[in-house]
Amino acid sequence: MDGVVPPQGEVAWHAKDAHRRFEDLVGRRLWLLRRTAMRLARNPTDADDLVQETLLRAWRSFHTFRHARNPTGWLVRILRNAHIDRLRTHRRAPALVPLDEVLDDPTRRPAWGESLPAGDPARSVDAMLDPWLDAALRGLPAPFRRVVVLADVHALRYREIAAVMGIPMGTVMSRLLRGRRRLRRRLESLQAGP
Repeated sequence: MDGVVPPQGEVAWHAKDAHRRFEDLVGRRLWLLRRTAMRLARNPTDADDLVQETLLRAWRSFHTFRHARNPTGWLVRILRNAHIDRLRTHRRAPALVPLDEVLDDPTRRPAWGESLPAGDPARSVDAMLDPWLDAALRGLPAPFRRVVVLADVHALRYREIAAVMGIPMGTVMSRLLRGRRRLRRRLESLQAGP
């Protein structure tokens, strides 16, 4: 019988049978998957997305599932792996917040200003800085100031700063170290007074 191709009707019957078995397997455990996803994601929308991703992955690998194994454990393991993959993906992606949300949300405004000034984004950042810090930053040489602002205000990584400024990563690390030291000294001298 090896090498014999089954008739089309028989292939369709096997596909329907697999679909029915998958629905039976998942249908009885869907509540458990949803509950586990809620514990992991802590958000109903993310939990629904996680369950959907789990079902998709389970269906794709259903042909490898051995029915003698624990089906609940199999599904929960797929769910946890999907959750871990999502965490890794979100950890790499920067958090983006629309500017309208920042302007409309009073908890995100600087304590000393009613709103962010319109116009140049650099001025907006300057308006949010503490006056002491602003004065200390302005006293730094431009190459050090740019690296410190990109690293500490904009939270860019060394590699990203190197790409933005067009300098080697070692230079970024050196300038950041020296810039932070100079900034610390300037802040201490400004707080000590004239």
